[in-house]
Amino acid sequence: MGPMRRFFSVLVVLGIVAAGSSVVRAQPLYDTPVYNPETRSYFELVKVTKGYSIRGANIPAITWSNARKLARSRFYKGVRGRLAVVKSQSVNDFLRQTFKPDEKTWIGLRYWCAYNKLQWVTGEFHPLTAYANWDRIWRHDGGTYGGNKEPTCNEFFNYWPVHYWPVQNGFRWNANGTHKEFKAFFVEYPTGKP
Repeated sequence: MGPMRRFFSVLVVLGIVAAGSSVVRAQPLYDTPVYNPETRSYFELVKVTKGYSIRGANIPAITWSNARKLARSRFYKGVRGRLAVVKSQSVNDFLRQTFKPDEKTWIGLRYWCAYNKLQWVTGEFHPLTAYANWDRIWRHDGGTYGGNKEPTCNEFFNYWPVHYWPVQNGFRWNANGTHKEFKAFFVEYPTGKP
């Protein structure tokens, strides 16, 4: 096998298609619940449609708070949804490999400024020693955020919701102010069944 043929074989094996100087990435999987046996939950990547933005009805974006409400209004197999809870590397890998989000995507975690704590939408607090996938610009382990030790917290931003960066930007956690809006969110349907 010649060098060029080997090169293209490697590209095919990796699932990458070269198109001129650009690379075509795998498409995200939207609006399709997929079962994860570890959590006994279905997960779904939801692409936001128009009508949820605080900036106007024609903008396809949503705040964390509105994504949380919309996730709770969704049902699959008779189970109410919630923003996704990601407590392990394996669940993180499942979301990345299954859904391949190409947008900033909300999950069900937020940082409470006044208490210096992270909390899931289930009500559980996330221990600082537990699994975390923080991007280097927002590490809640003594790292820095934009040059500050902690994110800016005031009466306007009493919590900072957490999102994933897109897959092409590392698929890591980041936290933003409550009025940030993104185009996607992960829903989890905790069936508790195999």
